[in-house]
Amino acid sequence: MIHTLKLKAHGLLDQMYVQLKSARYIFSKYKLPPGGGIHLYVKERTDRELILKLTAQHGPIFKGRLHRMYMVCIVGLPLCQQFIKECKNQTRVATVDLTPLFPKGFLRAMEGEDHKKYRNALIQGISPEIMEQNAVDHKSIVKRILKEYSDSFQSQPGGPDVFFQTLKSISSSLLIHVFFGIHPSSKEYDWLMSKYTQLGEKKFSWEINDQKKTVFEEVRDYFIEHLRDGKAVDGSSILGNMQAADLIDETSLGNLIYMLEMGRHDLSGLFRWLAKYAGEYPEHMKIIAQEQETPSENEGNHCLAFIQETLRLNQIERLSRRVESDIEFKGYFIPKGSMVRMCLWESHKDSDKFPEPFSFRPERFLDNSFSLDEYAPFGLGHHRCPIAQMSMQMSRILMNELATNYTVEPFGDGPPYRRLTHWEPAREFTVKLAPTH
Repeated sequence: MIHTLKLKAHGLLDQMYVQLKSARYIFSKYKLPPGGGIHLYVKERTDRELILKLTAQHGPIFKGRLHRMYMVCIVGLPLCQQFIKECKNQTRVATVDLTPLFPKGFLRAMEGEDHKKYRNALIQGISPEIMEQNAVDHKSIVKRILKEYSDSFQSQPGGPDVFFQTLKSISSSLLIHVFFGIHPSSKEYDWLMSKYTQLGEKKFSWEINDQKKTVFEEVRDYFIEHLRDGKAVDGSSILGNMQAADLIDETSLGNLIYMLEMGRHDLSGLFRWLAKYAGEYPEHMKIIAQEQETPSENEGNHCLAFIQETLRLNQIERLSRRVESDIEFKGYFIPKGSMVRMCLWESHKDSDKFPEPFSFRPERFLDNSFSLDEYAPFGLGHHRCPIAQMSMQMSRILMNELATNYTVEPFGDGPPYRRLTHWEPAREFTVKLAPTH
């Protein structure tokens, strides 16, 4: 009882603080967005459809609270794109601050010429041929790790943590190989994987403490020494391509190291959702297997649609911006110090564009081509995920292996739960992979 009263008191104090801090709107000809002092992050953890309900009540732009600041929500991809374009000079991407680790910081936080320079360098490193060059190795990696999991499950069924680590092993192996040219069979891989485990074993860490800094420096120094000694880096890797084009400096190397750290967590989360739907919709898996067995001009289309529908229903939730100066947008005043949340998950539930929006229907991506005003699973604007296509191709390798060689039997299903940045399948969710050959 006392604890509950304390929480309510803190909530009221936070609301009063937000209102006082944002009182400048009184002098503006615009009004604050509609909505109350509801703590969106807290309330949403028990109600995934909260933002949709508030949108129905207030319209596509409304406010709530995130601790001691306003959280302004924008629903609808055209509106989100308009906000990014019109307000880019008044906002900053809300992301982890990596400037304590290397100059210029994280690519996704950069703006202006710095962003242009380092994004172009990364794109040059991700050559169109890079996934094709690594296809045989990547298929072998996925095949081996899934077989190890399947074999162990037959003798001693593992729980959800075992399956979680299996998918994390796949995502880490694929990304380490394509980013740095280091194969999972090498001693260098074992060392590097141990360092990434220290950076974040189960989730991406937004806290850069002394321990994280020490681990990062060990990884950075390893690659600096490797490059300084003139050792050849695998040319079919991002680092190899960037080395050949003389595009490596402390900032670009630091970004590669931390993009891999964030990417391996996000990718394994997507793999969990793909495995969940693979178990729930075996009829789609049969179609994907047939595509592999009888290649045609439509090879892989259903697999791609399966992944696209998984992304529409799950994984990406929002784009967040910190407001650095007062904004007037669509007739509303958004004060400095607020957070703006562009709601992608909710935008993907528009029934006019996606009939039966909560149903799993991959065929909608076979029948339609969607613009960025309708479907944006990898973000919007100039910060759109640079490894989006690579993530899709890695997902296809996983799906093709599951569909061709296994029957996926799901266990421990339940309501999805919210982790730090993404919703994921139930904590107890796992699968049995029964070989079909």
